[in-house]
Amino acid sequence: MIERHEEWSDLAPMYVLGGLEAEEVAAFEAHMANCEACRQEVRELQEVTGFLPLAAEPVAPPPGMRARVLGNVLGHVQESAEAKPAAALHSLKHPWCFRRILRRSTHVRRSPGQACRR
Repeated sequence: MIERHEEWSDLAPMYVLGGLEAEEVAAFEAHMANCEACRQEVRELQEVTGFLPLAAEPVAPPPGMRARVLGNVLGHVQESAEAKPAAALHSLKHPWCFRRILRRSTHVRRSPGQACRR
């Protein structure tokens, strides 16, 4: 059991980022019910966590990554279709949506009158 306040305070960043186990979350929330300092620290940390993705420098994907990803996706769909032709079509909850995602990812544009059929 945690006895010193600094130990509770050390849990605040992990609490905000979702890095605590369920029992640690319950204990920390019980502590915060009676500790204004920890509640304030959590509020402050929550304000800045939304900006964390913006703090990282953008990184270009490695050459060929798009082709590999699309090849894996299309290969998986093809394997499923060969193994179970009828079931493969039903395995995609919304095949029209899948086509739309593929079309966008390959930058193929259709005119407004050429919408995906459901």
